[in-house]
Amino acid sequence: MTHFATRWAFVLLALLSFSCSSLKVNEDVFPNFGDGYFYAQLADAAYLDLPELETKLYELGLALETSNKLVTERVQYFLARDKNSGLQIVVIRGTDSIEDAIVDARFAFVDDEVLEIRAHAGFDQAARRIADELFHKLVRDANIAIAGHSLGGAVSVLLGLHLKKAGLGVERIITFGQPKVMDRTAAVKYASLPVLRYTREKDIVPLVPPLSADHEHDWHIYWHVGDEILLHPQDNSYSRLGADLSVLRGVTSYYDDLIKARKLDAHSMSGYLVELEKRRHSSRLKELLDPE
Repeated sequence: MTHFATRWAFVLLALLSFSCSSLKVNEDVFPNFGDGYFYAQLADAAYLDLPELETKLYELGLALETSNKLVTERVQYFLARDKNSGLQIVVIRGTDSIEDAIVDARFAFVDDEVLEIRAHAGFDQAARRIADELFHKLVRDANIAIAGHSLGGAVSVLLGLHLKKAGLGVERIITFGQPKVMDRTAAVKYASLPVLRYTREKDIVPLVPPLSADHEHDWHIYWHVGDEILLHPQDNSYSRLGADLSVLRGVTSYYDDLIKARKLDAHSMSGYLVELEKRRHSSRLKELLDPE
């Protein structure tokens, strides 16, 4: 049996084992592409120098509260506040070396004793540090939104869990091109986490770490949490996927080849901005397997 066929057999067996806790799409969730574009602008702004960042935030009606760079974890973040509503927005930037970090990273799990889950070691360490730094800077009775691109999106998910665990009001988590951050047991446990993941059709980063039979003995498989909004570039349409189908769409030889070839063309934040800007006024929902 080929490696690819073995992986398919493993995945199907896994889903049969998990059938009692299926992670399907939330039928009550519909994407607001105006909001999506707003948070995409913030995720893109995280890559700006400080003076440009402050200017961009001012244009968006926000005020910068604080920012910091975590050298060891290779991420940086900023906290801004909506001048009218008081909404607190944390935005996390990923690493500059995306290819090395995404494709060559060691995707080791760590046991997070606070959240009582198994999560990606590096992402969880970054989330813990940001949570510690922000805990006394966040207003406890004001809502919080978290956003991030790429590795910043992955850290955003875990940061949201840590802040909710601390009793803070995390209203939404919006990510763009986010890789998986936790195992499937954790994804089921926190299925109600308000995560919305925007992905581009040919972006391979949301598919890594790739599914593997390496952990078939204990079922510790990397999985997504929250719904995915999959953007189709050819006709301005999109699909809504629950976490299970979101993960399984990567089990094809097509995506296998892209991952091996390190095709990261579709991963840029600027590309996400273009796709979301086009959908601000009109976009058609279609099933993932709809004919063209």
